Amino acid sequence: MTEFHEMLNLLEAERERYILEAARLERRLQSIRTQVSAIDNLISGYIEEKQHHKFYQQFSQSETQAYLEEGRLNYNNLSVDENDENIENQPNSNADFDEKELNQPDDDSESQPQQQEIDISDIPKMKVARQSESLPMLPEYKGYSIRNAVLILMRCQSDYHFHIHDIVRNLYGDDLTRKQRDTARVSVTKALSLGFKSGLWFKVLHSKGVYTLMYKKGVTAKTPKD
Repeated sequence: MTEFHEMLNLLEAERERYILEAARLERRLQSIRTQVSAIDNLISGYIEEKQHHKFYQQFSQSETQAYLEEGRLNYNNLSVDENDENIENQPNSNADFDEKELNQPDDDSESQPQQQEIDISDIPKMKVARQSESLPMLPEYKGYSIRNAVLILMRCQSDYHFHIHDIVRNLYGDDLTRKQRDTARVSVTKALSLGFKSGLWFKVLHSKGVYTLMYKKGVTAKTPKD
C-alpha cells in the first residue's frame, strides 16, 4: 500500500513538472510571436517609406521635366514671333534680331521670381514665443507656428503635392538627428491633421501623408464636416 502511494505521488509530481514546462514554452512562444510581429511592422514601415521616397523622387523629376519642356516651347514660340516681326519691319537687321533673341530668355528668367512672389501678410506670427526646448525651424519660418509655416510653404507651390517627409525637410532642413526627425514628423503630422480639419489644405486621395493647397475633384479629399 505504501509503495502504491509513493508511485502515485511520483506520477503527480512528474505531471506537475510537465505542466510548468508547457506553460514556460507557451510564454516563450508568445514572446517569439511578439518579436516577429514587431519586426514585420518595422519591415512594412521601411518598405512604405522607400516607396514614398521613390514615388516623390520620380514625381519631382517628371515635374521638373515638364517645366523645362514648357519653357522650351515658350522660348521657341517667342523666337518665331520675333522673327516674323523683324522680317516684316527690319529685313536687314539679322544681327540685332540675334542679339534680342539671345537676351530674351534671360529677361524672362529674371522676371520669373517676381511673378512667384506670394503674399503672407495675412499669416500671423505667434504672440508667445516657442519654448526654448522646442525643435527650431529654419530662419524663414522663425516666429510662426508649425501650421502657419506649413501654409507659407504650400503657398510657394500651391499646386504641388507635399508628402510629410518633404514638409519636415523644408521646415527643419536636412541636418537632423534621427530623434529630431521623429520629433519633427510628429509635430508636423499633428499640424497637418488640424489644418486639414480646419480647411487650410486638402488630403490627396489614395496616398498616405500627402497634402496640397489646391482642391481638385477626384484628386483631393473634401474638408471633413464637424
